[in-house]
Amino acid sequence: MSPLRAAAHFRDFTSRVIHVNSVLLFTAGVLFVLLIASNWVLLYHSRSLTRALQARQSDLYPTQGMRIARIAGLGLDGAPVEVDTSDGTRDSLVFLFSPTCQICTANWPFWDRLLSSNGIDRFRLVFVNIAPPLPPGFVSSYRLPESARVLALVDPQYLAAHKFSVSPALLRLDPGGTATNVWLGQSRPNTQEDIITTLGLHGR
Repeated sequence: MSPLRAAAHFRDFTSRVIHVNSVLLFTAGVLFVLLIASNWVLLYHSRSLTRALQARQSDLYPTQGMRIARIAGLGLDGAPVEVDTSDGTRDSLVFLFSPTCQICTANWPFWDRLLSSNGIDRFRLVFVNIAPPLPPGFVSSYRLPESARVLALVDPQYLAAHKFSVSPALLRLDPGGTATNVWLGQSRPNTQEDIITTLGLHGR
C-alpha cells in the first residue's frame, strides 16, 4: 500500500473512531439527562406521596391546633357526662385509653406519675374510653383524682369529630379548647421527661 493510500486510510479510520466516540458521548449524555430527570420525578412523587400519607394519617387522630371544645357521653354510673373544655378557665389534659389496649396498660404507670405530680391540679383532667364499654372496676384500679371526669362511653359524634381513634394518647388543650400538645402512643423515658417539662409539673 502506497504512503498516500495508507495516510488516507488512517484518516478515514480516525474519522470513524471520532464519530463513534461522539455518538457514544452523545448517547451517554442523553442517558445521564434522562437518569437525572427520572430521579427528579421519583423524588417529586416520593415527596408528594409522603405529604399525602401524612395528611391521611392526620385524619385519623387529633393534631396540634385542633379544637376540642366539648366532649360528651356516659359516665361510670351510666349517667350523661358533658365536659366543656373551652370555658376559658384553665388548660385541660385529655387522656385517651382503651381497656383492651396493651400499650395503654404499659402507659398507665407514667400517667399515675403525672397525676401524683405537683401542679397537676392546675389542669382539668378528662379520661376518655374510646373502645367498647369498660369492665367493672377497671378505672377504680387506677389512682384517679376525685376531680377527674371519666367518660366510660363517648357519644359517637364526638369520637368522629375529635378523631378519637388512637390510644393511648395525651392531649393538652388551652382554656379555649385548642390542642397545644399531642402525645400519641406509649411514652418512652425521654418522652416522659419532655411531657413533664412541657406541662410544668414536678414530682412529689
